[in-house]
Amino acid sequence: MVNDDILRVKAHERLSDSLQVAEAIDRVQKESPKIRVKGKQASSKSLVQDSSSTEDIPNIKNVIWN
Repeated sequence: MVNDDILRVKAHERLSDSLQVAEAIDRVQKESPKIRVKGKQASSKSLVQDSSSTEDIPNIKNVIWN
């Protein structure tokens, strides 16, 4: 009888741990699209900044050659 109670408690603890893991996975799955969008936005901003700096190069060449 005592052994059954111990097994039941251990099974409950494992089930509780599994539930916590499942909830954590759900949170990650819900947040990952938001993180992906923010990453794409940051990447786009970085590309815009990079392209504006390369636009200055032809202007510098024009100043030097004129």
